[in-house]
Amino acid sequence: MKMLEAGYYPAYIARVLGKPRNAIHYYVKWLESLKFIERLQNFESDPHKKNRGVITLYRVTQIGSSFLDGIERVAFGRRV
Repeated sequence: MKMLEAGYYPAYIARVLGKPRNAIHYYVKWLESLKFIERLQNFESDPHKKNRGVITLYRVTQIGSSFLDGIERVAFGRRV
């Protein structure tokens, strides 16, 4: 979720983490179903290619942000 929050798209996250793209897409859909993230829009890197070069960006919702804050408080011992 932190990488999505930073503006990375799922295929790039998979590449950086060395994980299969379908695994990352599974978790993205799961986070979306929990309302932790929401889809922004699709961007085409090359408008002349059909279904190639299309990336989908997401943003972390308020619910997702609250969840991340809670996790960081527990993990790093911060108190609010």
